[in-house]
Amino acid sequence: MVIILKNSQQLLEVLRAQLDLCKRYLQVQKSMTDALVVGDIRIIDSIVKEEQYFLLKLESLENKRLKLLEQESLAGLDFREVIEKHSPEEFRSQLESAFEVLVEILGDLKRTTQLNQRLLKQRLSVFDSMVDISEGEPVRRA
Repeated sequence: MVIILKNSQQLLEVLRAQLDLCKRYLQVQKSMTDALVVGDIRIIDSIVKEEQYFLLKLESLENKRLKLLEQESLAGLDFREVIEKHSPEEFRSQLESAFEVLVEILGDLKRTTQLNQRLLKQRLSVFDSMVDISEGEPVRRA
């Protein structure tokens, strides 16, 4: 017996909300990249505080999505499988489209956060070197 999603509209709304939030979070991460490049501590601090909002909101939306799937006894399935095998025909293309764009945005977000981590490590390395010099210690090479 194939289970057909009864709450497809709700699932689509959650997916679209996740997509919108991820797009906005990607812009914040790109601003973080710019701030790390120029070393603007005030902007970096502001963005770090702003990130908390996005992370909490993303977690909340993901929990909603998982709860909707759980209600339909589809928890644990790959989301592509849910779309292809369990969504009603009238929602399938919308779910597929939103999911594909979300996957693309998440890939961009992952690459941007990885870049930010490398930039942050570089900044911290420079800062550590400056502290070592100011304390009269020999400079360590990383």
